[in-house]
Amino acid sequence: MANEREAGPMPTGPLIAASDLARIAGGAGVAILDCTSHLPAERRDARREFEAAHIPGARFVDLTEISDPASGLPTMLPPVAQFEAVVRGLGIQAGDLVVVYDTHGIRTAPRLWWMFRGYGHERVAVLDGGLPAWRAAGGAVEQGPAAPAREGDWSAMHEHDAVADTAATRAAAAHASSQVVDARSAERFRGLAPEPRPGLRAGHIPGSVNLPYEQLLDPVSHAYLPDDRLAEVMRAHGLGLGRDTRFVCSCGSGVSACVLALALHKLGERDVRVYDGSWTQWGSDAALPVETGDGHVYALKTYVAAPGKFAAMRDRFLSSAAPLLAEQGLMLERSWTPPEAPDTFVYLLKWRSCVDFDQAWDAFARDPRWLEVKRRSEAQGPLIARQESMMLGTSTGEMR
Repeated sequence: MANEREAGPMPTGPLIAASDLARIAGGAGVAILDCTSHLPAERRDARREFEAAHIPGARFVDLTEISDPASGLPTMLPPVAQFEAVVRGLGIQAGDLVVVYDTHGIRTAPRLWWMFRGYGHERVAVLDGGLPAWRAAGGAVEQGPAAPAREGDWSAMHEHDAVADTAATRAAAAHASSQVVDARSAERFRGLAPEPRPGLRAGHIPGSVNLPYEQLLDPVSHAYLPDDRLAEVMRAHGLGLGRDTRFVCSCGSGVSACVLALALHKLGERDVRVYDGSWTQWGSDAALPVETGDGHVYALKTYVAAPGKFAAMRDRFLSSAAPLLAEQGLMLERSWTPPEAPDTFVYLLKWRSCVDFDQAWDAFARDPRWLEVKRRSEAQGPLIARQESMMLGTSTGEMR
């Protein structure tokens, strides 16, 4: 059990800005950890880079030292005693505010944030934008290895409570109230690009959805997007925010999945777990099914406007209907007007195979908010003269 001690100031969320860290760095009760890690193909030495330049007072954490060597997988959670020993060796005390960062901006630091939180240590924050943000804000750096630390007294409060195993992940992918979200690239998710680790099949967990973690970050600073943009990106990829959805985040090895987990936590989602083995575990097990393609079912809907009502019909759908359909798991893939039919509006809907389309559409049609929109917009008569629907089936290239 962790000991009580005078605590450092606490950020209001899972992130801390470089300017805020500058005010407290070096103070009592603040521990700064660099947990940069690189992919093998990048051929970079994160520890050597730390010794070349790091935030003053920071200590380096090698993710391989806080991974389970007996698992046979790259970055699985270690036994709690192993994690405690590493953390204490870094000089971490029970009440410390732990600030973690990496040199990419945001890539590997959320993994350590997730590990601390899952063991009950809530006084942990990620430096938004990482070392680049620190330097851009005028923060100094120092060279050399970290000075030896006095043994800390940190202890886990309980067993890790934010991790999902294969069975839980498979169940979540098949349940309409849960979502498995894969943070890998779209090409890897669809099975169009080879996996960087040998021996893995291409594709994704059946029933999962894809949201590459880079889309949660500013393309220039590599810090997290503002909350409104985060929510917009997530909803555009079909994530059921604000609906008590149980999320399981996955990726290649359980690291970038934590970028997604932190973003969900930042937006107020609380039932968020990480599939620790991720695709390295799933894709190497021939007994588990694999899906290619984007894994969605599609339907094409065509509406012909009543005379003079095209703009109102189109705008009503895009501003009112599409967001409400998304709440039911029916996402707008794209919409268009055929050049030869200027009074016609066509849109493509997609949804996960575990979503019952008829039930979801009925729930949308009965939604009081939609009924009120229809009442107001049709006060002067119907907007739609004719409509057609066509089920297009599933985009799955192969299930095996």
